[in-house]
Amino acid sequence: MNSSAEYIAFLDDDDEWLPDKLQRQLNLLQTAASNVGGVYTGYMAIDAVEGRVLFKHHPEKRGIFIKTSLQET
Repeated sequence: MNSSAEYIAFLDDDDEWLPDKLQRQLNLLQTAASNVGGVYTGYMAIDAVEGRVLFKHHPEKRGIFIKTSLQET
């Protein structure tokens, strides 16, 4: 698939975004240094039946996205 947009965002079919997610990421990307090419977020796992948060993951790594995202945790 090709895109002609300035930015792309990925949303898996089993995920749901918070209402201000994209705006917050866009603001961060637009005010970042010129060598920053992307941003990413943490996530929460939510019980689909009860709606309670099971756990939250806050990324601690920063740096080169591809290198960081491919490292073993």
